Amino acid sequence: MCTTSAAGQIFNVRSRARQLIASLRAQVAAAAGKVAGLRPVSVFRYDSGQAAPFIARGLAMPSALIRLGGGTGIFAGLNRSWTTVSWEQVARRPPCIIINNYGTPTWQQKRKFLETGPVTRSLPAVRTGCIRGLATTS
Repeated sequence: MCTTSAAGQIFNVRSRARQLIASLRAQVAAAAGKVAGLRPVSVFRYDSGQAAPFIARGLAMPSALIRLGGGTGIFAGLNRSWTTVSWEQVARRPPCIIINNYGTPTWQQKRKFLETGPVTRSLPAVRTGCIRGLATTS
């Protein structure tokens, strides 16, 4: 098992890299422990777009985060990263929506669009209020 990242070696900060890697592994283990044994929740990860949603599909990092959090992305099985889909592909599926929150428009503005759009306001997650914003940058 690798205990030092390549960046730690390149920049001669091996000890710091080991500490960071250990901390990140502990966070991943803690998250996995919280959802162990729970049934996965189906999630639509919405990035942006009103005419058609721009999304993170199966190979994008948000899909890994959804899995780590005990979810299954509704487009996780697709063999791509970021792409556009139709609202019709989304309409019948998500009991929960996670909105990327990284600037303008804010996740609250995106949520307002989902709650008021003629197609999106009838999504199961919108009707039940299972919508959350998730920061994707620090």
